Amino acid sequence: MTLMTSKTVEKFSMKNVSDYLVAKSYTSGTKQSQYSILTDLYEIVVIHNINENFNQIMVRLNQGKSQKTADMRVSVVRNFLIFQNGLSPVITQKTPSVLSFEETKIEFKTTLLKFVNQLRIEQANNEVDQIVSFYIREGKQLTDLFGYLPESVLLKTISARFNKKKIDSEFVTKLVKQFFPNPETKKTWLDLPQKGEFLEFVKKTQNVQTMTKDQILKKYPNIDPLRIEVLKSIPKKDPKYVWLKGERDFITVAMLLNENLFISGSAGLGKSSMLLQWCFEESVPYVRTSCNYSADPQDNYFEQGFNGTRVEYVMISLGLSFIYACMIGACLNSQEEINSSNEATMIGMHSATDSIKSLNTKMGDLELNEGCKLLVAGSGNIGYGQGELTPALQSRLIPFEKLTPSDDFILKNIWI
Repeated sequence: MTLMTSKTVEKFSMKNVSDYLVAKSYTSGTKQSQYSILTDLYEIVVIHNINENFNQIMVRLNQGKSQKTADMRVSVVRNFLIFQNGLSPVITQKTPSVLSFEETKIEFKTTLLKFVNQLRIEQANNEVDQIVSFYIREGKQLTDLFGYLPESVLLKTISARFNKKKIDSEFVTKLVKQFFPNPETKKTWLDLPQKGEFLEFVKKTQNVQTMTKDQILKKYPNIDPLRIEVLKSIPKKDPKYVWLKGERDFITVAMLLNENLFISGSAGLGKSSMLLQWCFEESVPYVRTSCNYSADPQDNYFEQGFNGTRVEYVMISLGLSFIYACMIGACLNSQEEINSSNEATMIGMHSATDSIKSLNTKMGDLELNEGCKLLVAGSGNIGYGQGELTPALQSRLIPFEKLTPSDDFILKNIWI
């Protein structure tokens, strides 16, 4: 039995690959080698949507490979496609298999890319306002979070990015359901640190490079040493906030991945208390910033003054948070009512909230040491009479809706 090399290679799923490897009963080493080759094939044929015949696909797959390696890869792909087309006389019955984490993540990323491409079409047709690009950055955020949180939790953040207009949010929600009809509601794959173990977990797994106060002052000689009091920024009094389902894990994952949050919700629900509670439980510095429209962009980092004839900088807000993160290993900066900030202040936050998290200032470059974590958590309520975030800043903040607890939850957990 042979494979028609002139025929376009048909699309397949990673489950097809898993079924093939299980059915063939290869050794673990052979399975790993073939899995790697077939994953490369999957990226070409499915993720990049290349519609070519077998010979053309193999040219792409074997670029830069030696002749011996290329011949082996051709054989692997040929045997898989013969099996996939039902031509193999060896296999009479497929063995059911359970997708691995990597296979599941690839499936999620592929479906997400298809969703994004459809969203582009809808935006081009003016079906949805182009509030947020939702092309590169947001897709990376979702795939980074995948495995730590249930799929259904991640998908809720998509429509939340389009909440300027209710009709947009509803349209995107329908589109999400079209591409993800049965999202996983409970399953997670990756372990998170337990309550009170975040700093220890990060130091064991992230190669954290912290600095002493003396090292900080040597690196930034013009800052006021009296204002660097990291231990005073670690909450000592229990706020006694009662966690709702999923809230604590969401904050933990965002901090672990050096992401940023935009927490929306009505006044009095505990948006700030929730963040303060997490810092209390993890002994992590909490730096609070009250945003307002009249503030100068540098007010988010330092105050400039003079000590005699010497220029001196008093670190505050985000600037202080960078310092504390490098001293302890993690810090949470709460930007309260972030969408009341003026545009210049928001633009000034772009580099501090991107994937690199660094900032060039008059007093020197603020940057995180290796392994250190800084969670910038803005709060507010976009689209309800307040200001709007710049599109670039909104794309950097993962939306998180602070839900109202049920009456039953209030009676059993809060009013006691």
